Amino acid sequence: MTCLLFNGFCMTGEPSGDIEVVSKVEGGVSCTLEVQRAFPILKKAYGDSMHKVLHVGPDTCLVVSKLLKEEDTEAWGVEPYELDDTDASCRSLVRKGIVRVADIKFSLPYRPKSFSVVIVSDAL
Repeated sequence: MTCLLFNGFCMTGEPSGDIEVVSKVEGGVSCTLEVQRAFPILKKAYGDSMHKVLHVGPDTCLVVSKLLKEEDTEAWGVEPYELDDTDASCRSLVRKGIVRVADIKFSLPYRPKSFSVVIVSDAL
């Protein structure tokens, strides 16, 4: 299993003025767009082993929705924050059990070795 951590990466370097690069989460910012931009690189690096992917971090509905559009990829997510203002697509992912809201201080609700790749963003 591969675990990738995206924490603070999108906030390093010179400010670009590109407001789309980050999104607001609990009074802070999220690297969700950077995680999505990394998909082609991850796909190239891990190829066939990216069949079962778990994303842990804020905006997991967006990340999982994007992953589910990838060919031959199953995706799940763990959202560490309450989903108060969510769209219908996110609520559907939660209802189906694809995305779960969970306190990540505790064990995740999955068996060991359930995923070939785990992406953790903004969750440290």
